[in-house]
Amino acid sequence: PIMWILMIMILYGITTSLMLRLPPLFRTRLLSEKLRSVKIIAHRGSKSEGIPENTIAAFESAITAGAHQLELDVWLTSDGHVVVFHDSDCTRMCGVDCTKISETRLSDLPAIQPPPDQSEHFNPSDPRCTAIPTLEKVLEAIPDDMPLTIEFKQNCGALIAKVLGCLKKHNR
Repeated sequence: PIMWILMIMILYGITTSLMLRLPPLFRTRLLSEKLRSVKIIAHRGSKSEGIPENTIAAFESAITAGAHQLELDVWLTSDGHVVVFHDSDCTRMCGVDCTKISETRLSDLPAIQPPPDQSEHFNPSDPRCTAIPTLEKVLEAIPDDMPLTIEFKQNCGALIAKVLGCLKKHNR
């Protein structure tokens, strides 16, 4: 009987030890599997790096920094161009009061003059930082295999059709 009690105690000790150690092992494995499914999405590009948001420079910087996906916002100008811009007007990002993006021709859109939190790496002579880009220009500047999330800022069938046409043209 003492031998059985000793064996049961040893078995209990081994089992308890394993049970206490295995959950962290399972958690570590589950966590590492979850991290493999995490994607870094650059919202409006790399604006947190002091580069104006939704610009070609911001998207290039985000890719260089290791983003897995880009998020961008689109509007349709009054003359039918799809532009990448977040706000409905140019006040915050261009420093000028202007009409709505949707009521302005592409050629009349002002240059970007970013707010202080987005101007650390702003180069006023670099069109990649100053121009409100078209979706076409952004697609030409980024790798073909870079996943995109496109936010439509207007409820407009023409905008949807133009974006789909542009994506098709670039085999996306």
